[in-house]
Amino acid sequence: MMQPKTEGVAPNRVHTIQFKNFRQYIIIGTDDNFNFQIKLFEPTYTRSGPIHIVYGNMDKNTIPVPTATGQVGLRGLDNTDWNNRTNSATLNWATSAPGSSNASTSELSNTVFPFSGLTYIWDGVCGLLPVEMSLFNFSVVRRDVKLNWTTATETNNSHFDVERSAVNGQWLKIGSVWVTEQLFHQ
Repeated sequence: MMQPKTEGVAPNRVHTIQFKNFRQYIIIGTDDNFNFQIKLFEPTYTRSGPIHIVYGNMDKNTIPVPTATGQVGLRGLDNTDWNNRTNSATLNWATSAPGSSNASTSELSNTVFPFSGLTYIWDGVCGLLPVEMSLFNFSVVRRDVKLNWTTATETNNSHFDVERSAVNGQWLKIGSVWVTEQLFHQ
């Protein structure tokens, strides 16, 4: 069962995805029992929010598959950007090492498993946001919406993409505003 929950008050909210009583995919009738949480902490203007993986009780049955391997970590926009963990050298989740490739794995068996409470933390995995907004407003003119915004800072920013959302929640790019020397845009 998967249970998502958001707790706290902005800007200190934590979104937790609880995985409870999970088992290996397509393996029916085993006594596997995997329990863990992924915690996403709210970001700020100056840094991304930490990400925690917190392990609970992890029971691995030896039948029909005695060991399993899985990837533990984060991946970026492509396969050259990763930050993961591996226990291939130690077979110990508590002394895992940084992965050497985007395909690094950790072994899980009935004797090699993370102890309950073990937490992997990725803290501030992204740098500063390239733009800090100081003002944003809009006005409706007939059937159009006019957007105006001012930024306090812009770092390595070439343009803003303007998107809109329909009723179904899908976002569609409707234009771009290219950055100039000024910090006021519309």
